[in-house]
Amino acid sequence: MFWFDRQNPDVVFGDKRTETHVLCDGRTLRIEPDMTLDFTDLPFEDGTFKLVVFDPPHLHTAGPKSWMAAKYGKLTGDWRGDLREGFAECFRVLASDGVLVFKWNETQVKIREVLELTDVQPLFGNTSGKKAGTHWYVFMVPNVKLRGARTMTDEQKPDHAFARSRSNAGLERR
Repeated sequence: MFWFDRQNPDVVFGDKRTETHVLCDGRTLRIEPDMTLDFTDLPFEDGTFKLVVFDPPHLHTAGPKSWMAAKYGKLTGDWRGDLREGFAECFRVLASDGVLVFKWNETQVKIREVLELTDVQPLFGNTSGKKAGTHWYVFMVPNVKLRGARTMTDEQKPDHAFARSRSNAGLERR
């Protein structure tokens, strides 16, 4: 998929399936997670991770022999509830300042419908793919210390503080 090193000791790859499929061209598809888990009920304590990648199934209608469903999984009938719970769980296991990378493909469900399932607004995102159907969004759990820094006087701010420029949307060094 998109991992450079699936054996990285700092990464936990989770899926609710452990399966092997032989594809029509003879290739073998193996789904071998480090942990079998359900993204709506993650077995981790609050604030465990600094980074979570949430790549849930994006199909809600697919036949029993669907190659796409075998490869990517399939949403349940209550896909909205599942994704809502999935977002909540991802944010729960993220530490303060933690980052959530969310990947979604619009094959069957539009990204706007999915983003309505969380109250957290993404920081930024990107659309990719042959038909611009794959979306990557980055979210961040609020950093309480940083929010406090926004109320500091200019004298209290460190020299390396960054601030939004009034003349453009970029960042400028103070």
